[in-house]
Amino acid sequence: MERNAKEILEKYKQGICTEEERTLVENYFNSTVQTNGEWPKVTQMQLSFEKGKTIPSTYQTASIMSRLWKRYRIVAAACFLLLACGLSYTYLFQNDEMTEVQSVNNDALPGGNKAILVLADGRRVNVDDIGTAPLTLEGGVTVYRSEAGEISYKSTTVARRESVNYNQIITPNGGMYSVVLSDGTKVKLNAGTSLRYPNRFMGDQRVVELTGEAYFDVKSNPSKPFIVKSSEQEIQVVGTRFNIQAYAGQAKARTTLVEGKINLKNLSSGMVRPLAPGEQGEVYGQRLVVEPTDLTVAMAWLNNTFVFKGTPIREIMLELSRWYDVEVDLENLPDETFYATLPRTVRLSKVLSALEETSNLKFTIQGRRVKVQ
Repeated sequence: MERNAKEILEKYKQGICTEEERTLVENYFNSTVQTNGEWPKVTQMQLSFEKGKTIPSTYQTASIMSRLWKRYRIVAAACFLLLACGLSYTYLFQNDEMTEVQSVNNDALPGGNKAILVLADGRRVNVDDIGTAPLTLEGGVTVYRSEAGEISYKSTTVARRESVNYNQIITPNGGMYSVVLSDGTKVKLNAGTSLRYPNRFMGDQRVVELTGEAYFDVKSNPSKPFIVKSSEQEIQVVGTRFNIQAYAGQAKARTTLVEGKINLKNLSSGMVRPLAPGEQGEVYGQRLVVEPTDLTVAMAWLNNTFVFKGTPIREIMLELSRWYDVEVDLENLPDETFYATLPRTVRLSKVLSALEETSNLKFTIQGRRVKVQ
């Protein structure tokens, strides 16, 4: 079955298209994204629609992206929806191809795998310096770094007779890393994050401390609950998967449950609330609010994607500053929110160009600083 592209486009721009027509437009655009292999060029799609050409009712997408969307329901890459602040939808329909905000000299590359391991004696070790050979730590515990870039711990018989020592893994701005704790729990740290943990768990609890953002896949052990502490909250689990965002200076600490069940506690008020899968708990001041949430937003960073759905520009700029390791000008920001799905694997200028296309904002990159005009 074929459709008139121009007619569908007009309905899409007016927000009156059917779900099937919306999917058709987004899949068509996605086909150009995957063909180019980098930031999408929109000219091909624009000309096809404006000339009223017919297009197939479905488009085959790459298997990796298809699985990604099926799992997290992420809409087609770089497809912007109507801005919550009332700005018109323009990104897909410009006549000219997107241009960068600044030259490559005034730009920033996306982050990547890098972290610092702080040992119990205060030594700071770059994880890249560990190599694939095991590093023996205090008390006979060994730590490995896999070729895929993952730190893991193993306790020896000797280590079990020794006292517990604490390590800390720190991802700087522009970095991310994964660690497998001694109990088998997997933790992936986003940029600007610190996780403090024992090199082996003793007693009747498994306690770690987090500042920043991390995704936890906790190894089930009903007899030894897993507890994550941050500045304002405490999460207790047995075995589950969840994401925590609790950066220093952030107004709200957010915990999003993907699978299992957790209890979220506000350390200031003592209030405790359970979370079910698909719910997010926000802790701020004396309050603890639990509501259903869109998992695609909280989990996007795990797949190197930015997903903004009614996200204030201030939050977006803070996220960009951590991932691209740049300073951002947060003064005089307008009260605007954005809807967009963007890759985290492109230069900063590409992301800023996309934001410019859907707003009246203008960004400039001067060295390592981003200013909003």
